[in-house]
Amino acid sequence: MINGLCMVGKMDEANGLFDMMIQKGLQPNVVTFTTLISRLCKVGKMEEASGLMEMMSKKGLQPNVVTFNTLLNGLCKVGKMEEASGLMEKMSQKGLQPNVVTFNKLLNGLCMVWKMDEANGLFEMMTQGGLQPDVVTFTTLISGLCKVGEMDEAYGLFEMITQKGLQPNAVTINVLLNGLCMVRRMDEANGLFEMMTQRGLQPDVVMFNTLISGLCKVGKMDEAYGLFEMIAQKGLQPGVVTFNTLISEFCKKGKMEEVNQLLELMRERGFATRYGDVSYID
Repeated sequence: MINGLCMVGKMDEANGLFDMMIQKGLQPNVVTFTTLISRLCKVGKMEEASGLMEMMSKKGLQPNVVTFNTLLNGLCKVGKMEEASGLMEKMSQKGLQPNVVTFNKLLNGLCMVWKMDEANGLFEMMTQGGLQPDVVTFTTLISGLCKVGEMDEAYGLFEMITQKGLQPNAVTINVLLNGLCMVRRMDEANGLFEMMTQRGLQPDVVMFNTLISGLCKVGKMDEAYGLFEMIAQKGLQPGVVTFNTLISEFCKKGKMEEVNQLLELMRERGFATRYGDVSYID
């Protein structure tokens, strides 16, 4: 019942039911504690969540890996990285082995606050400890490296994915594409896009948008428009972001014929009516 209340966001009722259990001498189990900790983490109440973890120990209950991962993830999301790292150490002290999920959560937290040296060190610790990184691990690190402009290192990790017998997913590719476009390494971005299609991976609209935006930024409007036309050829539907990216750049270059053609196409597809983007018309 506590789980059901937590799922629908009724935390006051869930806490009240939990307190009632304690008052009546009923012993909540690990699942009950973990459920409450998870919900408290989702709403950012980290002190209460940590307090519940301490209460578990006082009641003679041993938090499991899921409990630790849940609290660790919550701490990472609010940037409390020292506490998160300490929690992983405590986990090991309790005789529990941090798993891939544990490392991924902590890696993500470190990347969010741009602590890439620590993130790389944690990645090495993970592999040296015999854990096999998964696609989430690689994608998280690649994202962090792209944010700080370490594109060579990011690309090296991307190549390592296939060397490890893993398959990069759409998120992985788009993260790296976005990073390359941000630093205007468009030849490599185009190469990555082509390599992806050669391997049979189907690009989505987000990938097209990323590459189109990058090409627009370096003034390669013909290539950008060519990708725009390719979207329909792939059986996909360009969205308002796609249209606005091209329209904005054509406006800057004074190419109003192309702008009006795109606006007309938007109207035909219902975008102009819904989004009111007619302000581009001269």
